[in-house]
Amino acid sequence: MPSFKYQVEFGTTKVRLQTGTIFTRLIELDTLDIHLEGIIKYSVFLNRSARYNRGFTLIELIVVIVILAILAAIALPKFVDLSRDARIGVVNALAGAVKAADSMIYGAAVVNGYSKVLASSYPTGSANPGGTGSIRLWCGHPDVQWDGIGNVFSDSNVAWGTNYNSTTPQTYQAFTFQINAINQATWQYTTAPNPPTCVVTYSYFPGFAACTGTGTVSVTVNTSGC
Repeated sequence: MPSFKYQVEFGTTKVRLQTGTIFTRLIELDTLDIHLEGIIKYSVFLNRSARYNRGFTLIELIVVIVILAILAAIALPKFVDLSRDARIGVVNALAGAVKAADSMIYGAAVVNGYSKVLASSYPTGSANPGGTGSIRLWCGHPDVQWDGIGNVFSDSNVAWGTNYNSTTPQTYQAFTFQINAINQATWQYTTAPNPPTCVVTYSYFPGFAACTGTGTVSVTVNTSGC
């Protein structure tokens, strides 16, 4: 059988083939087609990879920034509302704790016979117990003092007589405790936007000096400034 010579050009590459038979020629041409097809596919793959790895355009970055700004504008007011709701919840919880403490302590004073005593303390009834474990009472209710109503919580630990009749502010957890009047004390939420109106107020009017009248205890809440 006659031999054939072939020359195939691909770009700057020349491939020369010489076969002895037509049958061999066909096989080698098929091999060449497969080889060239692989080169072409590989070249296309490189072009696609280069396009995918080129990074973000300026327009794409601007679009992303605008989307983030819109999300922030939507989420920030909601976050502020949640912070306010959290402060209101803490204030209401403190007011509930003050009411519960007053009821429990006055009940114990009635049972133990010193609800009509002008000056005593819980839990012993002593007029001068000292230490940090006692709560100053006036006619059975916690007195409007730092060592009175300010010491009704388990983590208060106020020493007896500390800041007696003093208007100096004291710190209790997230609140600032202060005696505002002879018969009134407040806990203001220290970091609230307007602490004086994010507040729990304890007012106690014991009635007659000798505890012969009925004392009036009031625990109120103002959350308008929270």
